[in-house]
Amino acid sequence: MIASRCELEPEEILDHRSYGLLYNPGDVEALTRQLRIVLDEPAVASRLGRAGSQRAEEFSQDTILPEIERHIAALLV
Repeated sequence: MIASRCELEPEEILDHRSYGLLYNPGDVEALTRQLRIVLDEPAVASRLGRAGSQRAEEFSQDTILPEIERHIAALLV
């Protein structure tokens, strides 16, 4: 996974490059470098692909919705 740094704090989601690579918005050269890493280094691409899929599961609907429901229920008490 390659993502741009934005207001949604992708560093935290990607666990500081454990699950993907980052570049600054508008920095085409940095994006190009990250793409080159993924395209030129199959082992890195494979590792990031597996790790990214596992990380995405942590944010799946089945995982997140019960947490959200618990937080909302606590606010309503």
